[in-house]
Amino acid sequence: LGAPAEDGVEADNTLQTSVLDLLASDLSVLEDATAATLGVALDAGAAALRAGETNFGDLVADAAFAAARSTAFNAGAPSPQVGILDAGSFISDAVLPAGALTRGALFDLVSSERTLAVFNQVSPVSLKALLERALAEPGSDAFLQLSNLELEVDLTQQAQVLAEDGTVATAGARVRRLATPSGVVLVEDGAILTSAPALNVAVTNALFEGRYGLQLPELDGAFVGVDLRQALDSYLVNNLAGQVTADRFPAEGLGRITSITAD
Repeated sequence: LGAPAEDGVEADNTLQTSVLDLLASDLSVLEDATAATLGVALDAGAAALRAGETNFGDLVADAAFAAARSTAFNAGAPSPQVGILDAGSFISDAVLPAGALTRGALFDLVSSERTLAVFNQVSPVSLKALLERALAEPGSDAFLQLSNLELEVDLTQQAQVLAEDGTVATAGARVRRLATPSGVVLVEDGAILTSAPALNVAVTNALFEGRYGLQLPELDGAFVGVDLRQALDSYLVNNLAGQVTADRFPAEGLGRITSITAD
């Protein structure tokens, strides 16, 4: 901003040429660099990500989960066993075609305002409540993409209802089954099993801070010092070696969210 603007100053030519122009040049090179080669089209459509599972949702949820796991110890946070990612984390609205995905395009897919945290020892009751909140209003930013969790949903069942203070007035019955791929079952036929363990859950700051209305004061944990863009970039480069394949993230998704209707 020039001097006429409030708190503005005249441009410094030396600063412009020795710092700002060089930074702009380096950023241009970075934006044009390939982050990954897509061997499958990724569904990053806004409506799809807020209504069901997509392979892009699986990818980003896995990236967030991996980043939280790798940084939790040094951040003094518990190591997560599962991950949930609110759909408000996505700013994309497109199908990404197979081919090169640049780092510049990558950073336009997820929110710069999302950082990662881990909830410590989330009870099955609280985890189900988080999922019921996501299913109460399909199509909203509160919808979730999952990592290391498998969910069966019946949207014809009772939706969760919140009281004015954000506590649960009506629990909701749309979560019909919830389990990990390794076979740990938390919910069966809509009921929480007495054998279901508490889990450490990787989340975004939006969920950690209760931005979608649900208040669960019993939950605590810690931030891990990574934002979602960093997590996705690192996962593509380091975990996937720059290759997103159809067998790892198939077009139809990995079957983490299944819609059913009870008889």
